[in-house]
Amino acid sequence: MSIIKTITKARGSAGHASSDGERKYGFALQVVTDDPADGPQTIGAALGFAPFDSYGFGNDNDPLAHARIISITRPGDSPYIWDVEVDYDTSVEDWDEDPLARPTVIDYDFQPYERVATYTTDATPQPVVNAARIFFDPGPMIDDSRLTIIMQRNELVFPLATAIQYQNAVNSDSWFGLAPGQGKVLINGQYTKESGYSFYAMRYEIHVRWETWTLYVLNQGMTQRSGKPCTQEDGTTPVSEPVPLDGSGSQLPWPIDLTAVKYLPFNVLNQLPFSALSLP
Repeated sequence: MSIIKTITKARGSAGHASSDGERKYGFALQVVTDDPADGPQTIGAALGFAPFDSYGFGNDNDPLAHARIISITRPGDSPYIWDVEVDYDTSVEDWDEDPLARPTVIDYDFQPYERVATYTTDATPQPVVNAARIFFDPGPMIDDSRLTIIMQRNELVFPLATAIQYQNAVNSDSWFGLAPGQGKVLINGQYTKESGYSFYAMRYEIHVRWETWTLYVLNQGMTQRSGKPCTQEDGTTPVSEPVPLDGSGSQLPWPIDLTAVKYLPFNVLNQLPFSALSLP
């Protein structure tokens, strides 16, 4: 098809302008085509109308004016004549920029959870132990909260391979003020359509554990590495609950020196560089 004639039409005298530069006004024209099969989409495409572009038709080549409403209709029975009406607007709040160009939004939150109480918060921390100076098994649970850093951004495609690879991974590098091992990430995304754009609203949750996400397990048991049972203070009666062991897997002597009690570290989560996520 081709437009063989364009006629500018009067469309009232209404308009709006404000001291901050906001402008609103309308424009109308009539076009004549050479193909009776043409439809509104064909007419709009021929005139160069696309969502969120700036247009030169009747807006004095205003580069900040955007077409807010576009109406393309046939005024009568002729299949060759079309009326085109456009409302222009420069107000920023009425126009969302390309969602993919928006900056990352960062929120901070504290999420409650339960943890084992091992030491008190006194000026001189004391171990939480029973009357025999042995740690409780299982240990008593207390309420606590954990810092969570939430980063949200829009992405054109969902990074499935990255989301699977980084599921519950901890940072192997220093990142965003966190030392290696202090952050654990979860990656989620939701397919979204907005004003003609399709994208994924991504959410990166980084759960912070200041003592790192290394798993520390109390070095204790009821049997020694040699296979001999751990005994009570009389040296012969087997214990009925776990007692602390030393680094070689032998029972610590009675009375138990709590300063010799150790926790064994285990890295049970994947360790990956968070810098590869290109956040924030």
